[in-house]
Amino acid sequence: MRHLQHRQEQRQQQHVLHPLIPGITLPMAHIWYYLLSLGICAIIHELGHAFAAARANIRIRRVGMFIMGIYPGAFVELARTRLERAPAAARLRVACAGIWHNAVTALAVWLLLRSGGLGVLMRSAGWAAADGGVVVVDIARSSPLYGRLPLLSTVYRIDDVSLQPAHANSTAAWANSTHDEDGFGAAPIARWTSVLTTTWANRDTNRAGYCVAASENADDGLCCEMSPQFPLGESPDGDIFCFDHYADGRGSSSPPEVRRTRRSPMCFDLRNTLERTRAARCQTDGDCGRQDVGGHWPSSRPGRRLCVLPSSPFANSRVLRLHYREPDSRQPSMLIYAGSPAGLWLEVQVSSLMPRWMWLPYWLPSWTETLLQYILSFSLALCLLNATPARHLDGDLILRH
Repeated sequence: MRHLQHRQEQRQQQHVLHPLIPGITLPMAHIWYYLLSLGICAIIHELGHAFAAARANIRIRRVGMFIMGIYPGAFVELARTRLERAPAAARLRVACAGIWHNAVTALAVWLLLRSGGLGVLMRSAGWAAADGGVVVVDIARSSPLYGRLPLLSTVYRIDDVSLQPAHANSTAAWANSTHDEDGFGAAPIARWTSVLTTTWANRDTNRAGYCVAASENADDGLCCEMSPQFPLGESPDGDIFCFDHYADGRGSSSPPEVRRTRRSPMCFDLRNTLERTRAARCQTDGDCGRQDVGGHWPSSRPGRRLCVLPSSPFANSRVLRLHYREPDSRQPSMLIYAGSPAGLWLEVQVSSLMPRWMWLPYWLPSWTETLLQYILSFSLALCLLNATPARHLDGDLILRH
């Protein structure tokens, strides 16, 4: 129970406000989303003031946009004399109109994203739901997956978490479903996002461990030396990785970083361990003693067999198995990713829709959804900022009128 409380406290710490700073809290690849959505929200805000002023017969002297550094903005200049002579209710409506329009925009975008309305609009415009997962539409050049994960591949599972809910037996069912069976969400996009941004350890996404022979422990004294600076260990051998005994986490009340120090380091070949046959999965060491562990070890080396899982003491570094199918292929493939799940989420752009016709841009649904998410964030941010009773902000005008 204490372990669950520890995990809940970690998750609660995630739900805080963070500043949006390109290159620091936001990837530079999203700078155009950032600037475009900020400009749209600023225009909507100022148009709100302009519409309210026109309705109150207050003359609008100037309307325009400006650039401050790289940040776009907008402004509306009203005739001061007419504004001061207008009734108090009209002045209050003008002062509140910008915040009101941003709030309505945020609500409309939230409903569009939450209700699946965007998907309905896209499908009516010529896109169709992807078959059984999410489609890779873009990969940042800085990503280790660039050139390895083919564009337009369908990622259908991350570790043991399927991106297609078990209850969905048809494309239409999971594309429009709102039922959440395991806490990761209902739609494939929601599950992709949840796995990569809200899970904290390999145990969150693996339902079983991997069988290995104890004799294959290749500990070099550095493999399990993990720290925030070296979350993947300090070993110069890039093929080996630190593993935990799978049973260590079952019913334990300690966080992963504490449990790992209680047992001697175990280091195994990462790719060889994770790519063994599906039969070589386990819950306990006893499960490994009853199977051949992928048939990789000759009978002359039976030895002790262990049930292990890649170590993940830091939430910003994980080992993930990406199961995918290449375009125009039904053959399953797998990539092993070692690094930041949040970084993977930022670097690999996916979509749950594919164009029916080749001339339609396959990136448009994902691009539109990302832009709308930024518009939602900035609309709420402008509401909070302008409601502040500070000089030159709407909150000050609202209090005075």
